[in-house]
Amino acid sequence: MSGIMRLAERGANGYPKQYSSLAEAGFLQSWTAQNDILEPITPYLSAYWKGNDLNDSIDNHLLTNNNAVTFTNGKHGDAFTLNGSDQSLALNSFTSINVDGLSCWVNLNDTITEDSSPSQCLFQYDGTPNVLSFGNSTGYVDSALTLQDGSTKRTGIEGYTFNANTYYHIVLIWSSANAQYSIYINSVLQTNVINDGGCGRMTCGSDVLFGGRTDEEDRYLGGQIDEIAIWSGYELSASEVSALYNSGTGAFLR
Repeated sequence: MSGIMRLAERGANGYPKQYSSLAEAGFLQSWTAQNDILEPITPYLSAYWKGNDLNDSIDNHLLTNNNAVTFTNGKHGDAFTLNGSDQSLALNSFTSINVDGLSCWVNLNDTITEDSSPSQCLFQYDGTPNVLSFGNSTGYVDSALTLQDGSTKRTGIEGYTFNANTYYHIVLIWSSANAQYSIYINSVLQTNVINDGGCGRMTCGSDVLFGGRTDEEDRYLGGQIDEIAIWSGYELSASEVSALYNSGTGAFLR
């Protein structure tokens, strides 16, 4: 059973079927740490980019390299390395899904605070201005990490500093009960969160971009992005986020 066949199999609720093991789901990969915790949630992965190349380890979601993004030593193996001026990674073939979980490691070239401007875009979904960005240039909220849903709806964290040349583990989890995203940084749930207008759930369909925005030429991310994972149909628990962080060493799919 291939990854594509697994993703094509859906339950009555439209979500991927739950399997009792990676072998049953058709996965050849396993997690390098905390596999007992992470294995049961792996079938809900919709995409996983390791950063060693443009390939998706779960399905056929090949990234397009815009302006020669390089692959240099990262958190685990190589990472996507972007110059902050014109480089990004595009995904034009994603079947529309809900983003219930987003996880990645990010290492920025510059120190970022809630006052940093212009912002640096980590993730654009379904065109702009639907973006997840470091820094603040929106004029609506002062936030070091801001999720923007449309022109005025935002969720962000106050009072945080991302130091330059330091890896941070970023996780966003959609809560169906609260109808908003929880934000974890290095496995710590952020409680100093602003909700301005109430961001809706992210969807991946067209115009998906990592490291830049299609409408703003000064919002490129400078630094590294590694081990990008997207979950659909599953709400990660705090213990699962902690397992992914793995005390800072990072559990990763191989």
